[in-house]
Amino acid sequence: LTIKDVTKEIEITSYLEGVIKDPYGKTRAGITVEGEIKREDFGLTWNMVIEAGKVMVGSKIKINGHVEMIMQE
Repeated sequence: LTIKDVTKEIEITSYLEGVIKDPYGKTRAGITVEGEIKREDFGLTWNMVIEAGKVMVGSKIKINGHVEMIMQE
């Protein structure tokens, strides 16, 4: 993963949600991906203290995605 010119390897967990044959005869697979990074590791250090004395932006960022792939013929 590259953010602000900082590249690091991250762990992503993936789950196969299912495989189908679409109306056009193509095979499609749905996958969910999940991961988490510490934003400071990528140089994202901006923050602001709010009235309650806590910081506005947390350190951990969750990454979630849903991907659909079509099998190549």
